[in-house]
Amino acid sequence: MSVAERATGPDLPERVELVRAALPDADRARFEEELDQALDTARATRDLRPLGHVVEAWYRVVFARQHGGERWAATEARLRRGQDPDWESEPLDVEDAISRYLS
Repeated sequence: MSVAERATGPDLPERVELVRAALPDADRARFEEELDQALDTARATRDLRPLGHVVEAWYRVVFARQHGGERWAATEARLRRGQDPDWESEPLDVEDAISRYLS
């Protein structure tokens, strides 16, 4: 495997399978529905971007769930209840954000 392949991560079909495997049933059904809609749009328009957007958005959800820790779990729970999450009052630089939310 080349450095470029490692840097880009899994391709679209691999991401679809990773997302399917990681999502609980209710979320998986929603993912499949959005994926079907994006595929229909791609067939009709010959534009694959909507398909890529759906897969990337759900891939990020899975990533956040797997690596976001307790703080992300609390934020996701608030969002599911329709509540606004707690927002940072000051901008964070990348290193601070990573250490705070992904470690």
